[in-house]
Amino acid sequence: MAEPATPTHVILPAASLWTILHHAEKEHERLSTWLELGAHPSFGQDATDLATAITLAVRTLTHGPGGSSIALPVLTAATLRYYATREIARLVGMGAWFADADLDRQAAELKEALGKIPYTLRKEEAPVVPPSAAIHTAASRGEAAHG
Repeated sequence: MAEPATPTHVILPAASLWTILHHAEKEHERLSTWLELGAHPSFGQDATDLATAITLAVRTLTHGPGGSSIALPVLTAATLRYYATREIARLVGMGAWFADADLDRQAAELKEALGKIPYTLRKEEAPVVPPSAAIHTAASRGEAAHG
């Protein structure tokens, strides 16, 4: 029996996507600020990936067919999920320090919205990372670790 096709798009409510975008934009602003303050250049790639996902999602919302549900490419949805999840962690962490009902409300709204994006990569499909000992052994012999 053939494996089912891997989904290319995720369908989620437009209202949930707007909520996710609102919080993802906050995370992008933070990444940009860190870069301006001299953070590691890898933050630049993170900021670019997030900006691309936000732009694609906004274009889909504003120029798409309309309606209450939106179809986003899986990678875009996964990128938004990742960075919006970081925003949840920030909100929950701040809520632990400051008794603020608004932080709790924002975290609850974002958790609910993120619940609309399904996880698409099953654990057994995740790439296997080579053990670090094998990498060092291959490098000491002058061989490529992955070849």
